[in-house]
Amino acid sequence: MKIEGLGTLIRRGTVTITDASGGSVDLKIAAYPLGFHTELIRDLPGPVAPLKKVGQDRNGAPIMDRNEKDPKFKAEEARTTHLQSVALAYMALRDETRITWDAKREEYPDARSFYVALEAEAVAAGWTGDAIDTVAKAAVALSDLKDMTDEKSQALFTEADPE
Repeated sequence: MKIEGLGTLIRRGTVTITDASGGSVDLKIAAYPLGFHTELIRDLPGPVAPLKKVGQDRNGAPIMDRNEKDPKFKAEEARTTHLQSVALAYMALRDETRITWDAKREEYPDARSFYVALEAEAVAAGWTGDAIDTVAKAAVALSDLKDMTDEKSQALFTEADPE
């Protein structure tokens, strides 16, 4: 789709990352494109909690429920959430010319393997989970109109709604 006289609708911004010595750099980030969030959930689905018996009915048949406190489930849920943050940070930094990645999506059999490779690259470069989360959260904020203040939201409209 093209709108005559209008360029990209993807919002851009900067985020500051600070290293352990106090040095900082401003990185250019962009909101993620339409459909990326849906693609991300499809490519990196969350784990399913295992079943546990929570009781039995009057015939003695077990009543099962999901055990969301299971340690393996909680660990996999945290891991998936972190990889989703890596994916969001990667997408947010796509226009930042000072950052290059060795991993290429087409070299991996699935998205999870690709994002694990990106995470390894970021760790090798000295990034922390906190820095990745900072970039990911900033991209989400750029992408989410619900996070905008009333003043910013009102600025999107050129005239009052006719009554």
